[in-house]
Amino acid sequence: MMGSSNAYVSIIFSRGKNEPVPGRERLQENRHIISTVFAIQVVDFICRVFATRLTPRGTEGATLLDSWPLVNLHWMARLLQILGKTFLMRSIRLIPMIVVALGCLASSYGFAAEEKILLWPNGAPGAMGTEEVDRPSLTIYPAEAEKATGTAVVICPGGGYHHLATGHEGEEIGRWLNSFGVTGCVLRYRISPYQHPAPLLDVQRAIRMTRSKAADWKIDPARIGVLGFSAGGHLASTSATHFDDGDSAAADPIDQVSCRPDFAVLCYPVISLAEESIVHAGSRKNLLGEDPKSEMVDFLSNDKMVTVKTPPTFLWHTNEDKGVPPQHSVLFYLACKKAGVPAELHIYEKGPHGIGLGKKYPEASQWTVQCEAWMKGHGWLGK
Repeated sequence: MMGSSNAYVSIIFSRGKNEPVPGRERLQENRHIISTVFAIQVVDFICRVFATRLTPRGTEGATLLDSWPLVNLHWMARLLQILGKTFLMRSIRLIPMIVVALGCLASSYGFAAEEKILLWPNGAPGAMGTEEVDRPSLTIYPAEAEKATGTAVVICPGGGYHHLATGHEGEEIGRWLNSFGVTGCVLRYRISPYQHPAPLLDVQRAIRMTRSKAADWKIDPARIGVLGFSAGGHLASTSATHFDDGDSAAADPIDQVSCRPDFAVLCYPVISLAEESIVHAGSRKNLLGEDPKSEMVDFLSNDKMVTVKTPPTFLWHTNEDKGVPPQHSVLFYLACKKAGVPAELHIYEKGPHGIGLGKKYPEASQWTVQCEAWMKGHGWLGK
């Protein structure tokens, strides 16, 4: 970028030996030109930073970044010289220009406008207050119209039912799903001090809401999945094993539709709360308290709750995961196998717990490719 800046200076200021030094007015015009070029460079840089952070490797966004024409702005410097005496070059006009440029660049990089929706606008059942933590919500990352497949996924970030990793296990996942035409719906569910059944009610409501809004959001009500990481994977697996068809007599139209997901993607999930040798004690404590009843522990050990009605499931884990050992995924896979539920399991050798898209781990990062292929194989990515 520094090389390009030097080019601008040489174009604007280079003169022959006998050419007079420009006056104050000309210097002022040049300052306007340089300021505008610099502003556009800054806008481009900002867009690059955000697009690089939000675009998983291997997607179309990476190709766009590699070929974006603002990398070489010699032609723009010449154009700005020609426009140097117009009102566009006056400093008072720089702010509108930056706003327009930012909008155009953001659009070119494919940033989708997200929307946040409260699950219960008038207050969630059992709410302890009115702060954000008391008001579960969905943040919608809609697929671009030209790519949209009609499939949507409710995303449950992890955090041990203590906090929510809404960045690398939320927003980034929504953007990844967008890259192949799937709408992502990041769930901000209630966590400790809330305990069961609050998180389950939240994910069930999220699935019902997504299904009930199918026409408005341009999605297929029969293509709504759930995806979760770690404790969010436990919540996703709970929604895949604890669901109903809705209440046709409910006053709220959202409660009239089913909360059964059509498929589940479980990423290094907590599954068993009963197996002491592998249990994630923090998740169990935050969800059920210090001394939970054995009946409730079994009820939420979701490998024990798989039935023939459990939706098709994709699971992945790493062998090096010390926080939530891979046996959790194995238990759920075996339960699916026993019940005749279609399931696919991947265990990668390298990688710790909580790696999200797994960008730093070449082998584990393949889960995104294999998951997309799995979804395509089941027909959820066809238009």
